Amino acid sequence: MASFDFAPGINPASWLNNTRIWDTELSNANTGMTASDGQSAFLLAIESLDAGLRVLLLGHDWEKWVYTRAYWAIREMTESTPRPYPLLNSEASRLRRHVAELETELKRMAHEDSSVDLTAMRLVLDTSALVRAKCFTEIDWPEYFERKPVRLIIPILVVHELDNLKNTGKSNKARPRLKKIRSILEGHGHGPGDVRSGVTLELLLDPPDHHRLPINDQEIIRRTDNLKGRVGGPLRLVTGDYTMQFTAEADDVPVFFLPDELRLDPDGPSDSVSVLNSPQTVGL
Repeated sequence: MASFDFAPGINPASWLNNTRIWDTELSNANTGMTASDGQSAFLLAIESLDAGLRVLLLGHDWEKWVYTRAYWAIREMTESTPRPYPLLNSEASRLRRHVAELETELKRMAHEDSSVDLTAMRLVLDTSALVRAKCFTEIDWPEYFERKPVRLIIPILVVHELDNLKNTGKSNKARPRLKKIRSILEGHGHGPGDVRSGVTLELLLDPPDHHRLPINDQEIIRRTDNLKGRVGGPLRLVTGDYTMQFTAEADDVPVFFLPDELRLDPDGPSDSVSVLNSPQTVGL
């Protein structure tokens, strides 16, 4: 499966038409009357795919599955190239499978977007917001933000960090917070599940074959930034870490910094999560 790290701000539903166009253009490489026709159709399809993926996806990982040795062999084809059709058909079919995977993920995202409440406040909780603050179930989020309903969103990487804190004994809050999350989402998959009146909880899962950034804070910020471009109400990244706050705001991601009244011990030592920002712990 290809890696699909979508760029912030994309509209999944509108991009579905592009995937259908790409599929048709690639299929034309299999129906050319001559090898030259197939070659021309294939190269035109690649140009269209290249132009779209540069906007749709982050980074350049997609180039690895577009510009293969087979692509360059097709590009160098001449009238004297023996048996060109098997290579053309194989490469076009391979790329159509990648486009189909891309379409499946966009459909999933579009389905999610079609069912969200566009007025709901979206709060993405980082690890510090879960271990340094009062339990998220005890906070009256609608009253605090003067907005109802509220969607609490926890990136799956934060769950991994909580697991690591629990297993290493670095926070006595990690285990009870994980139990709360599990009890709310039990029977609801990744959510949403009801927390209290006007408040729901959901997990933000990684895209298929997602490649995380080496620094956990940056990865959480990137996932929040991606959400910022999706349909929904106002969005804030909730954190108790100054480094997270400064980095997120530098990336134009809005932040709600935990005030003293929501902290467990605003004047005393805090549970540390900084150890989890090292590359060695990514993906645990």
